[in-house]
Amino acid sequence: ATEAGAAYWSLWMEYSADLAASGAVRGGAPLMINAQDGAALSGYFILETATHAEAEALAASAPAALRGGHVVVVPHLAVPGMSN
Repeated sequence: ATEAGAAYWSLWMEYSADLAASGAVRGGAPLMINAQDGAALSGYFILETATHAEAEALAASAPAALRGGHVVVVPHLAVPGMSN
């Protein structure tokens, strides 16, 4: 691990703590990336906010978003009988 890498992951720990303090976090997880299949999703948070704009504002301060990465906010589709 490089010093730059450690600093980056430290930013994620800080961001995660800030999200938790906001009360919006309902779940999430880091994901294993297989570079061979071109997967771009490396993790996710499930947020509950009053508006889509609030969720976008929280996502905009994610370390990946601040460093030129791609962060997407997608509404949750509640389906009766399926896990939330």
